Amino acid sequence: MGKNLLAWSGGCDSTALLINYLNDNKQIRTFSVSHPQISATPYEHIARKKLKKMLEKISGNKFEHTNVKISGGEIINIGCGGLPQVGAWLAHGINNLRVDEDLICGYIRTDDVWHYKSSVIDAFESHKKVVGKQDCSICFPFEWVDKREVIDTLCKFGLLNHTWYCEYPTKNHKRCGKCRKCAEIRMLVAGCS
Repeated sequence: MGKNLLAWSGGCDSTALLINYLNDNKQIRTFSVSHPQISATPYEHIARKKLKKMLEKISGNKFEHTNVKISGGEIINIGCGGLPQVGAWLAHGINNLRVDEDLICGYIRTDDVWHYKSSVIDAFESHKKVVGKQDCSICFPFEWVDKREVIDTLCKFGLLNHTWYCEYPTKNHKRCGKCRKCAEIRMLVAGCS
C-alpha cells in the first residue's frame, strides 16, 4: 500500500478525493497552505477543522494534517498570468513529502491546471530532485472526474455543506450564494439524492 500526501484546501474536490482515500483504507496525510492574500484562507481553515472530525468518524480512519502558514509581507504577483496557487501547493507539497510518499492533487477535469499539466509535472520532477525526494511521484486521480461526481460523493456522505467553495463571503462569514462557485454548486445540488 502506497503512502500519500494530499493537497487539501477544505473545498469540494479535495474533500471528495480525501473521503475516497480514507474509505479505501489508503495511507494518507494532508496539508494545506494558508496565505494572507488568499481571501478564503480563514473559511477553508474552519471547514477543514470540522471536516477532519467528520471524515475520521465516517471512514473510521484517522489522518495527520499539516497547515503551512505563510505570513509576513511576501506578496504573490497574481497579475502576471499562470496559476500561482498551483506553485504554492507544489512547493510546499514537495517540501512536506516523506520517503516513498506521493503528492496527490485533487484537480478535476474542468480545472485550468490541465493547460499547464506538463509544466506542473516538470516543476515537480525538478524540485523533487533538488530536495532529494527522487522516489516520490505526483498523481492526479480526479483528472477525468467532473464536478457532478464530486458533489454526488459529498452529498452521499453529508459533507457538502461543510466544505468551503464561496469566492465572496459575506461580512458575517457566510457564503454569498451569488458568486460563480455558489451558483455552480446550487445548480448541481438540485440533483443530489
